[in-house]
Amino acid sequence: MPSASPKIAEVTRIVEDADTIYPTPTLPVFPMMDVIPIQPRPEFVRLVGPAEYSVVESDFYHFKEAGVDGIRITGAMRNGFQSAICVNPFLRPLIQQGDDLRDISILWDRMTLLVDGEQKEPYGNAGLGLPVWLSEEDQKTQWVEGDDYCWFAPLQSGIHEVVFQFQQTSGEVQEYKWFFEIID
Repeated sequence: MPSASPKIAEVTRIVEDADTIYPTPTLPVFPMMDVIPIQPRPEFVRLVGPAEYSVVESDFYHFKEAGVDGIRITGAMRNGFQSAICVNPFLRPLIQQGDDLRDISILWDRMTLLVDGEQKEPYGNAGLGLPVWLSEEDQKTQWVEGDDYCWFAPLQSGIHEVVFQFQQTSGEVQEYKWFFEIID
């Protein structure tokens, strides 16, 4: 399958800030696998990285610039995937009455990422989410919305199955499954 090589920090526009001109990087465009998706992205997932059914070059998947830790899939991707898979969940549909998930460690305990059937270790979160509550009448139900959560997943070339799971307070597990491919 032919693939286009993504460019790191490809400039599409220039932003002027007082006396300084800054290039604005954009997300690279990846070719897509020629498969039928197994399920649509559910309401409780905003974004994933690498994207569903994308074909990513190994060098870009594993690229990590010296001194850089953590990636933002919702922002401009300048540093490759750093051998990590990220999910930006939309937590409101997952939250249940009385939940207090403002403590990120409690939120991490609710989430699991499996890659090719193997559970991965948390890599980190963006730390840019904002605390929210269910309503003005119910300020006990609180959580942090808007963060990217990443798991360390050093992978070889090939097609990989990813499963994101979130365990709700009721014990019910919400799950999203997708594939992506790494090529040399």
